[in-house]
Amino acid sequence: MNLLRALLRRATTDVTASRESLVPRSLDEALAAERDIWSADGQARIRTRLVAAAELEWATPALAAFDRDPHGFLRLHFEAVVEQSTTALDVWRAIETTCNRTGSADLDEALRKLGITEREWLVENGFPAVDQSPQEAT
Repeated sequence: MNLLRALLRRATTDVTASRESLVPRSLDEALAAERDIWSADGQARIRTRLVAAAELEWATPALAAFDRDPHGFLRLHFEAVVEQSTTALDVWRAIETTCNRTGSADLDEALRKLGITEREWLVENGFPAVDQSPQEAT
């Protein structure tokens, strides 16, 4: 388990990774996948593939937000970086404290010794306890 990575992971990571294989890498690929590009159904499927490609591209919404307000965009970005870093340090300190208190090499061992779940540990240490999907738990 890498609790820090799980806590700091962006929600879109899993969605992006699972959709990459469905997204065409080029316009030619989006068109080549369709047998009849002139039919309404064929064009609807082409549009679906193009929308998926556009949504996967992280820079498109970032650029739009930057263009609206460059200073605000940068301020919010760096505030998020600070918040993530602060959270990572807080989690690391809590893990270190728990491991030292229980004489454990890692958090998994400490949790076994304490007889509590990771969720209980998070709540006990003042962190938000969010349910992980089976994919994130690996």
